[in-house]
Amino acid sequence: MYYFKYERNKIGKYKVIVDRDNLMDLKDDIIKNCTEYKKISQYVLSDNEIIAPENSRNFYSEFIRTEKVKTIDLKVKETNLYYVEYEMPFEIPGVVKYIDRLLDNDASVVDYLLCLRPKFISSNKKERLLNIIKNCDASNINNHLTELEYLTELVKFESVNKHTIPIKEYYEAIANTISFEKVDEIDKELIKENIAFFEQDDIKVKKLENK
Repeated sequence: MYYFKYERNKIGKYKVIVDRDNLMDLKDDIIKNCTEYKKISQYVLSDNEIIAPENSRNFYSEFIRTEKVKTIDLKVKETNLYYVEYEMPFEIPGVVKYIDRLLDNDASVVDYLLCLRPKFISSNKKERLLNIIKNCDASNINNHLTELEYLTELVKFESVNKHTIPIKEYYEAIANTISFEKVDEIDKELIKENIAFFEQDDIKVKKLENK
């Protein structure tokens, strides 16, 4: 696996050396510690015990009341209403797919992994939403239902992920698994001359290849 780097009037050719064992350990740690989870809440009508999905965590169910509902054959029957809440995997950090590509000898992801930066957040979303809601009163509360719903989801999301480690904590460790060994270099002008030579007549080039 090789990496090409512009160096003034030359292009350097480097062999990419990856500490594969360390990188695979980092990948496992990132998936375990940085995957974000989302809390799912819903009301369920059921005659049976509520079963959480196989990949859910911290499943919680509470009986609310018994209701009369129409079945498919339009018969009325009593059934139980439950409030169900559980946590499910939400998102594995995107950097994992780039680590996989590097482990598969894809040198095109080297620049990305060496230049990882924390995402810039322009302002605190929760504080901004709280300020909007503080200025609400009974006459205009309906105009801010979207903000209220979003704030509720944001608080839930933060609660579910309070033990999640920020992905930025791993950026330096990822970069440290990649090193280079220079094997050759070539003048940029020489590359341009060669490209110009072959671009003059594509038909002649194809004839030369077939000889």
